[in-house]
Amino acid sequence: MILFSRRRRAPHLGRYKMEKIKRVARPSTDIPDHVSRAMRADVATRAAPGDPGDPGENAGRRHREPFAETPLGVSLRRMSATHGDLHDGPVAEHKAPIPGDPEAVANHIKSLAYFLDADMVGICEVPDHAWVSHDLDGDEIRPCHDYAVVILIDRGSDTLDGAPGGAWIGNSGRARADLKGSTIACVMADYIRQLGWPARAQTAARSDVLHVPLTLQAGLGALGRTGEAVLNPFLGARFETAVVTTDLPM
Repeated sequence: MILFSRRRRAPHLGRYKMEKIKRVARPSTDIPDHVSRAMRADVATRAAPGDPGDPGENAGRRHREPFAETPLGVSLRRMSATHGDLHDGPVAEHKAPIPGDPEAVANHIKSLAYFLDADMVGICEVPDHAWVSHDLDGDEIRPCHDYAVVILIDRGSDTLDGAPGGAWIGNSGRARADLKGSTIACVMADYIRQLGWPARAQTAARSDVLHVPLTLQAGLGALGRTGEAVLNPFLGARFETAVVTTDLPM
């Protein structure tokens, strides 16, 4: 068995040869701006307290119980919850003397993501439709950053094989990927803030942006036929995402 070595590729490229994939100028999927994007309009969020009725309540039960019944999943998600105060924070008063070439900066940020053990990373501008419109309290969320770093974490085929039926290993695999993505995003966001630019981690625990359109915009895959999942050329749909939004020019 030949093990992957980062020495064989530039540090901003990662192990998967996404640079070989055919590209288009913009995603071919049309995403209308008038669709509701409020946090409390999400079906899983509505289903948690029993709305809308029995079908939704059952959906909420399916959404919650696998993690509630999985001790390892609970432990992983509790650790992710400790990242709450790390998603955002103060920005350094003075900007660091970084290169003026946005591509060089992007390659540096990608290299950081891979150094922190991300499986894949892409960078894009944040379109208006990718911002959630209102939070759980109904307060408006205003777009605050221009760019997004989209981080993909492989759930692993071993855990995905056990996912059907709410198997413990499948749900623990998802929670593990969420924790890893949150760790990378929080470290990266703090690093960018230390460089003098605002940045915020957007994770499974709390996110002001929609990850699916950003994953498309970052060139990390195409929308699947279900309309709710991005399919990556190498990972398929077996990944979780974390995002860092920032004003750092890339």
